[in-house]
Amino acid sequence: MKKLLFAFAMLAAVPTSMANPRTAAPAIDPARLSAHVRTLASDAFEGRGPGTPGEERTLAYLTEQFRAIGARPAGENGGWTQAVPMNRYRIGAERRLAFESSRADCAWDPADALVVSTRNPAPHVDLARAPLIFAGYGINAPELGWNDYAGLDVHGKIVVVLANDPDHEQASGPFGGPALSYYGRPAAKVEEAGRQGAAAIVIVHHEAFAGIPWDMLRRSPGTTSGIPGADDALVGFTGYLRQDVAERLFRCAGLDLEQQRHAAQQSGFRARPLTGTTLSARFDVTTRSLVTHNLLAILPGTRHPNETFVYTAHWDHLGLCRPEGEADRICNGALDNAGGVAGLLELARVFAAGPRPERSILFIAMTLEESGLLGSDYYAGHPLYPLETTVGGINMDAVNMFGPTGTMEVTGLGHTDLEDVLGAELTRTGRRMQDDPNNVVGFYYRSDHFPFVKRGVPFLFAGSGWDLAEQSPLGQRFHQPSDQWGPELNFASAARDIQLYYRVGMRLANSRSWPRWRPGTEFAALRARSDAARRR
Repeated sequence: MKKLLFAFAMLAAVPTSMANPRTAAPAIDPARLSAHVRTLASDAFEGRGPGTPGEERTLAYLTEQFRAIGARPAGENGGWTQAVPMNRYRIGAERRLAFESSRADCAWDPADALVVSTRNPAPHVDLARAPLIFAGYGINAPELGWNDYAGLDVHGKIVVVLANDPDHEQASGPFGGPALSYYGRPAAKVEEAGRQGAAAIVIVHHEAFAGIPWDMLRRSPGTTSGIPGADDALVGFTGYLRQDVAERLFRCAGLDLEQQRHAAQQSGFRARPLTGTTLSARFDVTTRSLVTHNLLAILPGTRHPNETFVYTAHWDHLGLCRPEGEADRICNGALDNAGGVAGLLELARVFAAGPRPERSILFIAMTLEESGLLGSDYYAGHPLYPLETTVGGINMDAVNMFGPTGTMEVTGLGHTDLEDVLGAELTRTGRRMQDDPNNVVGFYYRSDHFPFVKRGVPFLFAGSGWDLAEQSPLGQRFHQPSDQWGPELNFASAARDIQLYYRVGMRLANSRSWPRWRPGTEFAALRARSDAARRR
């Protein structure tokens, strides 16, 4: 990962109510971590694809391990799992796309300059000459006094929006300056367009602002996954429009894209139609419905069992990720994320082996992270343990198997005082905490902690070793068949980080503290709405 931002922050003070654990922490065992990863990332699990035999084997293995540890089932109806419904959408090969304008020289087929996808279950998309309207950055953020849809009726129209945030080229601003905000994510723009009633949304792709290369978008397989009934299913389709073609489109409407981009960065911007321009789209959509599962285990607390501290990791990976005939078709997912799931099992073992904490410890192995955090989003929207009395949590995604480091990177540093507890534990071991430079491209919004965060629950997503990964061939294994178990993986480094996660969880599970959001963070108000439930 390219280092785009490097800001150090040492947080040493810990609230006195977050007392030290009463006894020395039991040791996380590197050999056990290695054995779990070796099993979960073996070819027998076929890459742990949701809805495949690999899922069945994964859930069976995790159930067996948690039961042997002494954890209790925490799923639906007294079982170990939570059913997660999902749809997979595939757009047909025959696609008719056409821009038209009142100008004679402004009618053309965008071909591969417009990449489309959908999470709408309708079997056909058939929009004929739908009007286009430029809605700036496509953001509605009432708490910031920003609404690109103010006074706008977009029903039956296609909104055209820009990538990223209005202030992403500035050192600071209402959306945080260079670091991608919650509202700057493509998913947030699509969801808002759906809530506003737009027929479809087209996002202008600018290589420097979008955080993903155009060639990667262009090669996307045309298959997407979604939770039925979600806001992103309300639009007919999402399109990504190449920058040079977007410039042509604006010229056909008598506008200059660069001038409009600068106008949209100003408070009080008002959307405007791309006068005389339309987009027609026709294609078929095949929807396949299936049910996959989160797996949940719990160690009940001794004094406050209704209050939970949560550890999460996603069990799913890419399954059979290469065509038939290739020598190795399986993406085994050792680093991503058998290591995190092994961490769940080891954390459960040491919590069960030591003195039981006062609050409950909940372990969730999530499905569908690789499909867009769908398993964690479903759990957070349908929690089996109330989010109001969820103390907080730690998410593990790709734990450090690269080697020892003197630092730990916190993705989204500065959001919550959970960081104070982690900072103190790092200081005890002679390490320091620093910001994750990938916040610039929105890494904070791209793992399973985020569905909890966007509902107000404080969560940590922290890890180490990314500098080492960049320098090692191991770092090139992600989402490749080569991401397998091997003796070159450093499980002692993984154990050292997971030991920190244990100590943070134990501190909070033996306290009466409720972690809080830093003042001014976008999720503080969400948490405040349920303050009364935590005063009981």
